[in-house]
Amino acid sequence: MSEIKVVDNFMPIETVRAATDFLQSTTGYHDGKTWCRYKPELEESIFYRIDSESHHHSGLDGIKRPCLAPQCFICWINDIYTNEAMIKKVSELSGIELTTCVTHFISWYDTNQYLTPHTDLGAEDGRKVALLPYFVNEWDPSWGGLLHFTKDQKTISETVIPAFNRAAIIDLGQFGYTHWVSQVRENLPKNEKRIAMTIWFA
Repeated sequence: MSEIKVVDNFMPIETVRAATDFLQSTTGYHDGKTWCRYKPELEESIFYRIDSESHHHSGLDGIKRPCLAPQCFICWINDIYTNEAMIKKVSELSGIELTTCVTHFISWYDTNQYLTPHTDLGAEDGRKVALLPYFVNEWDPSWGGLLHFTKDQKTISETVIPAFNRAAIIDLGQFGYTHWVSQVRENLPKNEKRIAMTIWFA
């Protein structure tokens, strides 16, 4: 495949509708805590995220604790987007043989938040492909929060606009694509959040 593939209607409608409705309506974890701000000491990493390995945090101490809830939507979303069936699906769509999910998290870019240019390389986990499914309803490109890519560090070569049940599949290759998320504008509609998941497979 080309390095970036955008797939609409990525998941069964009932599945992605349930996941989107939950993530759009919650202000944080299922226990009512707020989203965890990712690396708040770094201004360029100012979005919020739900950690995948154990999404419970205790206040401000940052201690991770496993989820013990019998019915947890976060655990359910994590599982269906990282299970064996998903690994097989992303392998087929990317044309790259994948065997495992390396890591993943759910992100929420709030007003004025953004992500500076970077690549996903440098990790020692053997990641080959990134999957980014979106959990938005009707996202207007003028609101920002667009995923941009560049090959030459000068011009935008491709842009992915968030959309309901859309996913971007990225072949990380040997050098990786430089990419970033544009700043989300102020005064967004109250019923819309820029929420996506980032999953790396090896």
